[in-house]
Amino acid sequence: MSRRTPTGPPRQNRRAYTMIALAGWLFADLMLVIMVVAMASQADPLAAPVKQVVHSASPKPSPSPSQTAPRTLDLHPVRIHVDGPGDSDQQLIDQIQGKLRPQLGRQAGMVLTFGDGPCLSLDTDYATRINGLLNRVDPQASPVMFPASTVTRPFISGGGGGDCSDQEATGADLDIYYYTSAS
Repeated sequence: MSRRTPTGPPRQNRRAYTMIALAGWLFADLMLVIMVVAMASQADPLAAPVKQVVHSASPKPSPSPSQTAPRTLDLHPVRIHVDGPGDSDQQLIDQIQGKLRPQLGRQAGMVLTFGDGPCLSLDTDYATRINGLLNRVDPQASPVMFPASTVTRPFISGGGGGDCSDQEATGADLDIYYYTSAS
C-alpha cells in the first residue's frame, strides 16, 4: 500500500514526476538556446553589402544590386503659420509657398494641420481645406514637396466652441515632417 502525501502523488511515483518535469525544462531550455543561436546568426539586412572579389575571364564586372535604407521622417517638424481663411485658394497657396521657399527640394511625409479660431467645427474644416491645397504647392518642383502619399491630419488648436454663426477660422499651424533623405 502506497502512502499518499498531503501535497502530491504517492512517494514511489514522485521521482518519475520529477524526471518528467526535468526533461520538459531541459527541452524548453534547449529550444531557447537554438532560437538565440538562430537569431544571432542572421546577417544585418541594412548593413552595407560586402563586395566579393570574383575572378573571371570576362574583363567587365557585372553590376551588383544596390541596397537602400528605408525612408524615415525627421523628428523635428518645420512649423509654419497660415493667416486667416483668405479670399481664395490661390491666396492660401501663395502664402504657404512663400513660407516654404527655404524647404524646396525636400519631400514631406506627414503634415499635421491645427486650425485655430473661435469655433471647433470651423477650425477642423479650415485645417482640412489647407490639407487639400498642399498638393498644389509648387507642383513643378522636383521632387514634389507634397506628393499624394503624404499623410495629412486636421486638428484643432484649442479655440472656443462658441457660436459658429458669422465666424471663421483665424489661421492654422502646420507641422510638416520631411523625409530625412530624398528618394
